[in-house]
Amino acid sequence: MAFIWKYIKEDALFLLIAPAFMLLSVAADLLQPTLMAQIVDNGVANGDLAYIKERALLMLLTTIGGLLAGIISYYMAARTTARAGQRIRLSLFSKITTFSHKELDRFSVPTLITRMTNDVSHVQSVILSIQNTFLQVPFLLTGGLFMAIRLSRQLSLIFCIAIPVLIAIIAIVLVRAVKVFPVVQEKLDALNRIARESILGMPIIKGYLAEPLEKIRFSKANDDLYNWQLKSALLMILMSPFIMMTFNFSSVAILWVGGYEVYAGQLEVGKIMAFSTYLSQILMAVMISSFVIYMFSQAQASLKRIQEVVDTETSIQSPASGKEAQGYQIDFDHVSFRYDEEAAEDTLRDIHLTIRENERIGIVGPTGSGKSSLVGLMLRFYDPQEGTVSFGGVPLPQLDLVQLRQAIGLVQQDNTVLSGSIEENLKIANPQAGATDMQKALDQAMAQELYIHREGGLSTAIQQRGNDLSGGQQQRLSIARVLLQKPRVLILDDSTSALDVLTEKRFLDELDQHKTEQSQIIIAQRISTLKRCDRIIVMNRGRIEAIGSHEALLEESPTYQAIALNQSDREVTL
Repeated sequence: MAFIWKYIKEDALFLLIAPAFMLLSVAADLLQPTLMAQIVDNGVANGDLAYIKERALLMLLTTIGGLLAGIISYYMAARTTARAGQRIRLSLFSKITTFSHKELDRFSVPTLITRMTNDVSHVQSVILSIQNTFLQVPFLLTGGLFMAIRLSRQLSLIFCIAIPVLIAIIAIVLVRAVKVFPVVQEKLDALNRIARESILGMPIIKGYLAEPLEKIRFSKANDDLYNWQLKSALLMILMSPFIMMTFNFSSVAILWVGGYEVYAGQLEVGKIMAFSTYLSQILMAVMISSFVIYMFSQAQASLKRIQEVVDTETSIQSPASGKEAQGYQIDFDHVSFRYDEEAAEDTLRDIHLTIRENERIGIVGPTGSGKSSLVGLMLRFYDPQEGTVSFGGVPLPQLDLVQLRQAIGLVQQDNTVLSGSIEENLKIANPQAGATDMQKALDQAMAQELYIHREGGLSTAIQQRGNDLSGGQQQRLSIARVLLQKPRVLILDDSTSALDVLTEKRFLDELDQHKTEQSQIIIAQRISTLKRCDRIIVMNRGRIEAIGSHEALLEESPTYQAIALNQSDREVTL
């Protein structure tokens, strides 16, 4: 409750108003059977038409008042609930944006989406119940019992049997249900993960005619979720017949015992009618309480999942008073790194390297050799388990993250293009950039056609994930975005792979003009690209195998020789 209170305390006034009006609505409901009994026993029995009209008018006014109070209560409660959901989702999203890659790897995208949507909905249901049903049930239960006892103490003994039976049934069901809810959420996460992977990978799936296999994989996860949801639903369904059976037996008992009392002249008919109504209200309160407890149990699992995200502290944080980098030289001092702390082998092993200012470095190596991991450490996406990475003479943990990531611009292998306009995509890197700056960046990235040949120019809309752009256009847009940032260190992580040879050459020619202004780190497989670099780093199995010029590596590095031999004769001559 303390966790929920953080998100609803701003609406404390509404939290007081909603329950107050709900209690007025319940009080109106509790008054109705008594008024009805008075009409039957005093008005109808004595033929007093004036009394009947008076009580009927009072019943009408009470009904209208209760209806208005209920509407106000539910409006206030709904408003508070919606605002709370809004704040929880914002809190979750804000926390996720602070996560390092380590935390994102731990939670995964599908489960984070589920927690921001499905789990928040469950918690909202509880917040709504707290304001209305949570207070309505005990008031209706105690008020109904009090009014029933006033009518007939002997008939009220029936509740001493009916209510404990109902409580026992509800307790048995809910004990089982509490164990099921966390599993249901886990199965939902798994289904979302498979659905997301399949949708994003649809071109590959269709290309390999793998639709039947994906349908089987999705169907298995879907069936698994269905089975657990069915178990959860069955537990609640089983309660209904037992509750109705208890209600029916109680009604029969009231009519049976009440009939004898009416026959003996100890009780009026109107009171039996009122007592039956109170029985319905009391048993309804018990039944509602079962659903509330069920809802609380369901939301408890969701609340734990939400709280787990909100309470998670990112492993990569800026120091309170970060040091200022002196220049932009990058140093690796015997660095070793692995993604999983318990992994048997390091991803990077004993990396000792210096990247000087205004130097163009090429990085090459087989798939999985650690090239992208090396770049990730430069931007402090992860911290190494051993050794130190420094920027401008300052170890990265002592350097302000904003300063570091403003100084280093990265274009990754996977091109991230967001839905929106070309301008909006570019301004992610530099919100203050003008149209001239953006056009210049697109020109440098050889992406002039993105604004020249489009009717909307820079305002042209782009579909989600850049689906209306070719792979090369997505890459060049990503490159233009980082160029607009004007970083002191530019990192291209295999980000020209989708460009044809001529376009790549023109782009590299453009980069040559900025060699004296920034360090450039180019991860590539094309020898023609690597030959332009001052030094080339050859990586193999997480280690630096060799560092040198193109000519030197052709003689010293077996890995580089193998890569070169597989290139076109027009690009390399051994």
